[in-house]
Amino acid sequence: MCGPLKGESVVNGSWRYCFFDFDGTLFDSAPDITRSLNDVAAHLDREEVELDRVRHVIGGGLGRLLTDVFGELTTEEIREGRRIFMASYGNGLWDLSRPYRDAHEVVRVLGSYGGVVSNKPRRFLDPLIRHLQWEFGVVVAGDDGYRRKPSGAGLKAALEKVGATPEVAVYVGDRPMDHAAAMACGVDFLTVEWGTCVGVPSLDGLEDLIALVRPPI
Repeated sequence: MCGPLKGESVVNGSWRYCFFDFDGTLFDSAPDITRSLNDVAAHLDREEVELDRVRHVIGGGLGRLLTDVFGELTTEEIREGRRIFMASYGNGLWDLSRPYRDAHEVVRVLGSYGGVVSNKPRRFLDPLIRHLQWEFGVVVAGDDGYRRKPSGAGLKAALEKVGATPEVAVYVGDRPMDHAAAMACGVDFLTVEWGTCVGVPSLDGLEDLIALVRPPI
């Protein structure tokens, strides 16, 4: 049974398709991203970064992530940081990271009726989805050629690919950039309890979506 939403309710009974952000929404990737950032820190002779800090800055792209956690970097440091991070993270996508509670069941029920819209590069996103054995109607990655979130371009493309209109869709994310992408497309938005969005409806848990979304028959 669906628990109450926190904040303003936007439940209108018309959601047929559910789209998800990936990192920080379905999958807690922060532990392995932190591990890889600390490989970068060791190479650049910077202080190690803490997990809690990383959780709040994931999602805006690698260049932004590096400057968010390390501060001002030279062009060469950014280049080296990218190289080290990509190698480290690519070799340990799920060493420490795990899906959030009930993500498996929610994807099993709703994954085919919508999909994932993420800023994560496809070289990382696809192996993770295969490892998790998740199936989606569509997967839009951050390097698919659409403007990345907070733009709504990727979400708009995902809607079109599954034949959904904005009025019957909801997007679930954890960051303000996810909210902005949904608003740009005219799609309803829900955030997760552990997210950083403020002033928007929040799920008590991912499992609430099973009662809130009625897939097309």
